[in-house]
Amino acid sequence: MKRFAWLLVVAPAVLAGPLFAVPDPTADDVKENRAQLEQWRKFPEQLARLRRDLQAFRALPDGRREQILKLDYDLHQESWATKARLRNVLDRYGEWLERQSDTDREAIQNAPTKAARIALIQELRDKQWMQGQARAVQDRWNALKGDQRAAFVRKLRKEDRDRQQDWQFAVRFWKPLIDGKTPARFADLSQAEQAGVRDYLMPMLSLEEKKRLAAAEGQWPPYGFTLVELADRHPLALPGPEGPRSFAELPAAIRFRFKGKEPELPRPKQGSWIEFAVAVLEQNEKRNNKPLPNEYWARNHASLMKRMQDYVNDTLKPALTSDELQRLDRAEGKWPAYPVAIKELAETHQLLPPPWQTALFGPRELWDTYRTISPNDLPEVPRHMLQDFALYTLSPQQRANLKISLFDPASMKRVQDAFYEHAKHEPKWSAFFDKELREHQMKKGKGQSGHDR
Repeated sequence: MKRFAWLLVVAPAVLAGPLFAVPDPTADDVKENRAQLEQWRKFPEQLARLRRDLQAFRALPDGRREQILKLDYDLHQESWATKARLRNVLDRYGEWLERQSDTDREAIQNAPTKAARIALIQELRDKQWMQGQARAVQDRWNALKGDQRAAFVRKLRKEDRDRQQDWQFAVRFWKPLIDGKTPARFADLSQAEQAGVRDYLMPMLSLEEKKRLAAAEGQWPPYGFTLVELADRHPLALPGPEGPRSFAELPAAIRFRFKGKEPELPRPKQGSWIEFAVAVLEQNEKRNNKPLPNEYWARNHASLMKRMQDYVNDTLKPALTSDELQRLDRAEGKWPAYPVAIKELAETHQLLPPPWQTALFGPRELWDTYRTISPNDLPEVPRHMLQDFALYTLSPQQRANLKISLFDPASMKRVQDAFYEHAKHEPKWSAFFDKELREHQMKKGKGQSGHDR
């Protein structure tokens, strides 16, 4: 039972096209619709509204119904993020259109062209937005005509968006600002963090990446964002295009393992450093040393930090097939095969990115500010889905705690936060939630890192 109410309102503004044959619903669609219907029956008023909407839909001419069905089908073919954004735009437009006077609504629907319709809608929205401005601002707007009016409103709207973005930025970095922990350059880092960046991260960076980090030097927060992005892109366990090629280039903590005596190591072949890294690991094992510190070139489960060990045991292995478990077992004790197997298997099953140790050894709370994935970073959720979630899933007490109000746009944001929090623990949504989170992290070059064994 798909919901067409929002389309009935917005269709006159956006629909055009040939008739469309809707494909038959799948068995899963039918099952889900029946489950949703059983849920709606617990709320007679909502069910009655939906039935009225369905009757209104059936009363439409055949051509308009086919157009609505096609639009609904086309939206379902889009990605989650695009679909949510378009559905939310349509929902907001439908709600706005319903609030207009009969005269204005008729004028919109009877506009001769799409361009004329959009211009009329923009004019009405600008007029309504100006009603909430100060009297002096309204007087300046009233004195203008035509394009000057529109340009004046665009300027005011941009200034308003900029103020909101500044406030959101301040909220996100409130604690670092209060604590004075706003690293803008290498010298601002703690000694442990400097050692991590200098000894572990820099040898792994390409020339282009080093230029990026240097260009961000002296700027906050760009330096923090760049540093975290690069560190997360180069976990210490995994091989990369670059790496140390001599004993002197190894981190001091690893050189100390050999008590200052340089072991016999092969000269790496031109353009390759992997052979050198493997030789270091072999020499470390011959001397019965413990695994290299900080998950550096981790070659087995014992080489991983505790956070990664928990990830392998509790998240990765339960998702693997018997053949994949054998692949992981065969890679045990081999570098880079072991960490590469973890990475590739996690990607195959679309799991959250492994929490690899990175070169940032400072307090995790500081760097989380620059990498945390919050509901703000995830795709929008269609408003109709949030409305159903608030009505059918949340308890009356939970709705009261969220202070849901039609007159408070921020309350919808609170509902979305609650939706994603619920999704993480709901089997129906957990796989989707993990996939969206993983795709976002991969797209942004962000990851997670662990700092404690």
